[in-house]
Amino acid sequence: LTPKATLQAILDAYDLEPGDRVFIDTGNYTSETDLRVIWSRSGGPGDPVVIQGNTNGAYTVMTRSAATTNYPFIGIDVKASDIELRNLVVRGMNRGILLESNRNALVDGAYLIDNQLAGVTVQGSQGTTIRKSALWQGGWGVDLANTRTTRLENLTFALPVLAGIRLSNTVEDVLQNNVFIPEEGAFAYSVGNVTTLLSNAEIDYNLYDFGNTNTGFYAGWTNDLRTWQVGMNADFRSAIADAGLVRTNDYPWEAGDLHPRSEYGRWTNSPTGAGLVYDEVDATSWAVDHGNPDSDWAQEPGDNGGRINIGMYGNSMQASLGSTGTYVDVRTLDGEVDRILLDDPLPWPLVWSSHLVDDDVMVLVQFNGGATNALGELVWTTLASNILARQEYFIWRPDVTHQTANGLWRVIAADDPSLVDASTHSFIVSSPGIGFRGRPYRVFGLMRFDWEGGIPGINYRIEYSDDFGETWQVWETKYNGPAQINMSQFSIAVPQAWYTFEDRTSYQNRQRWYRISQESEGD
Repeated sequence: LTPKATLQAILDAYDLEPGDRVFIDTGNYTSETDLRVIWSRSGGPGDPVVIQGNTNGAYTVMTRSAATTNYPFIGIDVKASDIELRNLVVRGMNRGILLESNRNALVDGAYLIDNQLAGVTVQGSQGTTIRKSALWQGGWGVDLANTRTTRLENLTFALPVLAGIRLSNTVEDVLQNNVFIPEEGAFAYSVGNVTTLLSNAEIDYNLYDFGNTNTGFYAGWTNDLRTWQVGMNADFRSAIADAGLVRTNDYPWEAGDLHPRSEYGRWTNSPTGAGLVYDEVDATSWAVDHGNPDSDWAQEPGDNGGRINIGMYGNSMQASLGSTGTYVDVRTLDGEVDRILLDDPLPWPLVWSSHLVDDDVMVLVQFNGGATNALGELVWTTLASNILARQEYFIWRPDVTHQTANGLWRVIAADDPSLVDASTHSFIVSSPGIGFRGRPYRVFGLMRFDWEGGIPGINYRIEYSDDFGETWQVWETKYNGPAQINMSQFSIAVPQAWYTFEDRTSYQNRQRWYRISQESEGD
């Protein structure tokens, strides 16, 4: 075929057939009209038409003419099915790419930059995949409307001013391995009032950077990760953290760098050539080696963590390197929460990471409430067993048996006790607070009352007043026990839903007040 000056000239001159490939050389290609790929330029199932930009160094950039203002048009308007758009830069449009009423379209390795309404708009399409691409600045990163079975994976949504992904009347979506860095006042998702668009999607292994002001999952939603995960029943392996990318705010975009930082090595371009640089210790981005373990990572450089990176460079030769160690790593309930209340309606996801752990390794999820053996070693009770390490989470609903002032949890391989990690910051498990369950009552002439909210390991004192609370007193030692029901100064040995106290001296005075207080810190 004879080369042409523009892609539109190729599309106009040739009737592309399944298996055809169009190469677009490095350079800047401007236009004053939409570039259209009509339905007759479709490929076939498993034999697509491919439009391929440059993959090495310099870019194939498609932009609007300098004479055209106000973002007037669409960069590439695709009606064809079974088509692949690879390694293209589309910038400065109203919508960078429009995929409309087609099937099995793929966008791979693209930069969609500063497109006012959306980087990619998908309307009335099925089987669309957008992967290993940057949706940088602009309005929505990806806008889905009336679509089915869309896969958005290994995308970096860098500073969208509206949202990373907008969903409207779309079903059976997969949203995984993505980095979200919303601009100030923007969100990861836009769903209007139809939250089922997210709860019905397959969402997981994402990294959310909400460091900019007034950002979050979507408008009106709390940024608490646990509430989000339980509410959506998804995203359990995801994280809220600094994305740890090299540069996202630089403009023009060529000066930016969306590679995740890594102490083990990351790709860089410099005047002297491309290669690896090494970031400081502990600077490694969460995006490194935390993607879906089922995702292909074979194209990542060797000596890495054996797992796909999150974001646009996952499963590519420019993926940042990770640790080569084998370990599990406890992620939740390790310092971010001081107290768990038993009346909390939401359960607690216990989440860990597994790194270079074999696919068939089973783990136990265990809890310790402060109990030790004769050697002073912690005694662990098993919350769940026969869980694959690669599952990486367990949903825990604590009950009264877990009440403690010194809670810890851990994950440990069933057949290898050396493969283990435990929380290092303890947490309290308790009822909302100490309180009476009702008024005092008499049994065999002695006053009793029931109370709740005690925590094992905490010292408590019960006091009485015979002058309507003006003064408070404790019982003489001889009236303090020995039965638990008569103990007025005590710590709880066995946690219960509620407790009963009997005042052995109450026959002496029919008008008596009681109070319970804590003698040691921790409540």
